[in-house]
Amino acid sequence: MSVQTFADPDVKKLIEEHFVFVELNVDHEKEAAGWFAGTAIPDT
Repeated sequence: MSVQTFADPDVKKLIEEHFVFVELNVDHEKEAAGWFAGTAIPDT
């Protein structure tokens, strides 16, 4: 997903201007994943 979607110049620009992008491995970072209350993988 990140290779195709976030490589698009328009998407990348919007993310850089309006978001803090966080990518984490929920299997290895269970506590941190809980902070974000994700409901599915991948989650945005």
